[in-house]
Amino acid sequence: MACRNERIRLIGIDCAASEEKTGLAMLAPDAEGYRLERVSTGSQSLPAESVLTDWIGESLSEGCRLLLCFDSPLGWPAAFAEQLAGHAAGGAIASDPDSFFKRATDRRVSDELGKRPLEVTANYIARTAFRALALADRLRSRFGGLELLWSADGLERIGMIEVYPAAWLIAERVDHADYKKLAAVRERIVCELRERGVRIGHAEAERVIRSDHMLDAVLCAMNGIDFWNGDCVVPDTADADRLRKEGWIWFKTKREAASSLVEGSDRNEQ
Repeated sequence: MACRNERIRLIGIDCAASEEKTGLAMLAPDAEGYRLERVSTGSQSLPAESVLTDWIGESLSEGCRLLLCFDSPLGWPAAFAEQLAGHAAGGAIASDPDSFFKRATDRRVSDELGKRPLEVTANYIARTAFRALALADRLRSRFGGLELLWSADGLERIGMIEVYPAAWLIAERVDHADYKKLAAVRERIVCELRERGVRIGHAEAERVIRSDHMLDAVLCAMNGIDFWNGDCVVPDTADADRLRKEGWIWFKTKREAASSLVEGSDRNEQ
């Protein structure tokens, strides 16, 4: 998993409707793999946006490229938007429920991994998505150039993608039942991360074990590594308009995860 001489930082953002549940983590490459440089959550006294502003500003000043990995839907189903635009109360909706409530990427994750992401159209997750998009917009205004990426080749300075923490755990075949509730399971996941070449200091490990939000942020950044290495499932670009509306969750399949992360990739050899 070594990222030789690459000046890049991967920031995982476990989005939530409240500051205290917004997890943040930053991974950086080193000689042997990656290291967990920072991990935190937002708070009323120090909001996630302020933490991110510091991390991003410092990284850009060091000449690093930045990949922001959001655990939140960044778009809505195309059929949902199209149907509701002309809908009036009491009228029928001319769409099948699966297309109306789920994005193409939600269905693809479910098909590949057997895990269904929350539906942005029918769950409280919509409020999280609303907040995530507002956060991205403020960061874009502050730093400029924060665009949604469709390939790692598009990352010139700072970019963003949508990810799904559970997808990384499933793809890597990591036993994670009840990890959001049990610190013992989170501790085991930290051990799994270390075995895969992620250097995690004692203090950072303690914080991640205490907080499932911080762990999810680390997992978001791990998805970012897969995106950067070109190991993720690529969307069908035949329907580009739909993709631009709905967005895409970047994840790898179980089959692709079978090889050791320590092997790295051609991208990292360049």
